[in-house]
Amino acid sequence: MHINDLQNTNVVPQMRNRRILAVDDDPTILELFRRTFVYKDSWLSEFAELFDEQTQEVEMVFDLSTALQGDEAVKLVKQALDDHDPIAVVFMDVRMPPGIDGLEAARKIREIDPDIHIVISSAYNDYQPSDFRMVIFSHLYFMRKPLVLAEVEHMAYNACFSWNRNQLLQQELNNNIAYQSWLGQLFEDLPMPIMVIDVDSYQVLMSGGSYQANSVTTCYKLRYGRDTPCDDSLGGCPIEKVRESGSPSMTEHLVQGESGGKHNYEIHCAPIYSHGNDLHQVLEFSMDVTERQYRLLEKEAQVRQQKQLFDTFRSTAHTMKNSISYLNGIVDHIAAIEDRPGELGQLLSYERMELVQEQVSMIQTLLLLALKNAKGDANKVTALQVRKKTNEALSLFSISTLGKGKTVELTMPAEEFCVHISSIDWQTMLINLLNNAADAADQYLVERTTDISPDNLIELVELQEKSMITLNVSQQRDRVYIEISNIGTPIPIDILPTIFEQGYTTKDVGNGVGLYDVRQILKQARGDISVYNREDGVTFELYLPIVDCE
Repeated sequence: MHINDLQNTNVVPQMRNRRILAVDDDPTILELFRRTFVYKDSWLSEFAELFDEQTQEVEMVFDLSTALQGDEAVKLVKQALDDHDPIAVVFMDVRMPPGIDGLEAARKIREIDPDIHIVISSAYNDYQPSDFRMVIFSHLYFMRKPLVLAEVEHMAYNACFSWNRNQLLQQELNNNIAYQSWLGQLFEDLPMPIMVIDVDSYQVLMSGGSYQANSVTTCYKLRYGRDTPCDDSLGGCPIEKVRESGSPSMTEHLVQGESGGKHNYEIHCAPIYSHGNDLHQVLEFSMDVTERQYRLLEKEAQVRQQKQLFDTFRSTAHTMKNSISYLNGIVDHIAAIEDRPGELGQLLSYERMELVQEQVSMIQTLLLLALKNAKGDANKVTALQVRKKTNEALSLFSISTLGKGKTVELTMPAEEFCVHISSIDWQTMLINLLNNAADAADQYLVERTTDISPDNLIELVELQEKSMITLNVSQQRDRVYIEISNIGTPIPIDILPTIFEQGYTTKDVGNGVGLYDVRQILKQARGDISVYNREDGVTFELYLPIVDCE
C-alpha cells in the first residue's frame, strides 16, 4: 500500500494494524472498551449479509486486548513485538494501585516500542501533561473521564490511522534511503564521470566516477572550476542543447590540461522527465576521447603519407615515361645508323649509345630518389631539427611557383631544438602556410596597386620592396611557437572559425584541404594552430612540444 492510499476513506479497513490495548484497574472501564470494539465487531459479523459492501468498508474494526495493571500492559506490548504483531494504540489509565502508575507504565512501554501511540485517560487533575511529554516524547494523546464511546472510537481510529501512516512513511523512507545508497554506490563505482543535474539551477544532485561532489555545487564548478555555465570557448553548454531539443545530445569540449596539453571530451547528456512530462533533470557523463582522436589522426596521417607516396611515384613515372619514349626513338635511330657504312655511321652510333646510357642512368637515379624519399622520409617520424628543416622549407618555397619572387623575413633563435614530426609533414605544413600567406599578399598588392596612381612611383616602389611575409620561430619553455604573418586584408570574423574545416576554401581553384591538413599534422604531433587578425594583416600561430634531439 502506498501512503496516498490512506487518504481514501474506502480503504480504511485495509489498514494493516488495528490492535488496541486498554489498560485500567476498573473492570467497568474495560467493559466499556469491549462494548465499543469487540461487541460491535461480533454484531457486524453476524449480520454482514444485511449490509452492502460499501457500508462494511467504512466501519472501523479493531482488535482489542485489555490489562488491569501497568506491569501486565508492559508485558503484553513486549510480547506483541516479539510475535511481530505490534500494538498500535494503548489507552492508559493514570492511577492503577497497587501496581505502577500510568506514567511509569507509559515510560517502560515507550522504551520497548518507540512507535506505539499512547492515549492517557484519567478523571483526576493531579498530573500535568508536560510530565508525560517529557517521558513519552511523541505519539501522545489525552482524554478525560468519563469516557464517551464515540470519542473513544474516534480517538482509536485517528491513532491507528496515524500509526499505519507513519509505518508506511518509514517504509518508503527506508526504501528511498536504500535506493539512494545503492544508486550512490553504483555511481561511485562507474569507470567514467557521471552526474545528475538540475536543469534550472545546474546543481549537481548526484555524481560518481571521478566527479565526487562533497557539497552542493554546480556542474560547471565541479568539472571546470568555473563560476558561469560553459560557453562557446569550451564547446557550449550540453544542458542548454537538451533544453532546446528535448532529446539526448553530444557536445565536444576542448579543455586545457594541467600540463599545458589539450584534452578532448565527449559530453553526453540525456533528459530526465517528471511524471508531468516536464524536463527537470539531465543525466550527464563524459568520455576523454583524446587518445581515440589521436589514433584517428594517425590513420589520417597514414592515408596522407600514402597519397604523398602515390604523388611521388606518379611524378617519377611521368618523367620515366618521357625518358623511355626518348629511348625508343634513339633505338630506332641507332638501328638506322648502323646500316650506314663508314666512320660517320660509327661515330653517330657511338654518340647515340652514350645518350642511351645517360638516360638509363637518369632513370635509375630518379627511381632511387623516389624510393628513398617516399619510403624513408615520408613515414619516418623522428626528432626533427627545427632550424635546419625550416631553412630547407624556405628554400623550397623560394623556388616554387607561388613563392618565386616572394621574400620571407625570418626570425629564429640561434640554438637548435627539435620536435617530433616527419620531414615531409614539416615541409607540407610550412609551405602550405607560406603559400597561403603569399596568396593573401598577392591579392593585397593587386588591390593596393590599383588604388595607387601610376605617377606616384615612390609609393609603388616601397610597396613592391616591402617585406610582405614574416616567419617568427621562438622557444617558450617546453614548446616551440611559430608565427607566419602576412600583410593584407584581415579575414572576416564570421569566416575565422571555419577556415580549418575540411573542404573550406575562399579561392576559385583548389579543394580546401591545405589548412585542414596543417591542423591535422599538428594534432598528430600533439600541437595546434590558431589564426587572428592584425591591423595590417593576418597571423597564423602554431605550437609544438619540444623533444630531446637525441
